[in-house]
Amino acid sequence: MYHRVLTDEEYSRNFCMGGISVKTRTFEKQMKFLADNFRILSPEEFLPRLQGRTPFETKSCLITFDDGWKDNFKNALPILAKNKISALIFLSSGFIDTSRRFWQDRVIASLSGLRKRKGDSSIKTEELYPEEEKERINKIIGCNENVFREEVSLFINPLKKKKINQIEELITLLNQGLEIKNGKKTEESAFFYF
Repeated sequence: MYHRVLTDEEYSRNFCMGGISVKTRTFEKQMKFLADNFRILSPEEFLPRLQGRTPFETKSCLITFDDGWKDNFKNALPILAKNKISALIFLSSGFIDTSRRFWQDRVIASLSGLRKRKGDSSIKTEELYPEEEKERINKIIGCNENVFREEVSLFINPLKKKKINQIEELITLLNQGLEIKNGKKTEESAFFYF
């Protein structure tokens, strides 16, 4: 199962949670390995076997993608076609033709925006954060580039256990920290959405 397939340049300017992105050269090696060592099922082969409870051959696999990111089409499809591999994409249909983003990406964008503006005295943050999150948020905002991804992952993973309304409240508070004196919101995002 895959989520994102990114070029080196895309990877360097995007933040993806650990485990959901792979660089194109790694994906290409993985597809070659699977094609050489496994029987890759097409979606058309998979469903009837599943429905009929027909056993799969040893070393069978199905390549799947979650969410349907633009890079699945742009980066993964040419590699799949080159290796004559079929894949199945599970689209997050509620995001198509909208500017909506997954909650994890919204938290990451907010933290990244705050980090980029950490020396800006017009950004009010300290009083906004829930008391239990202040130390962790300030640590992320103040960290260097080398540990930013790891710190954000450590921050986001426990959030998965919270209710969505608690996460939405945290995102709102983080975004309020991006408000500047003239009342305009600033937002920077290096994510690809469609």
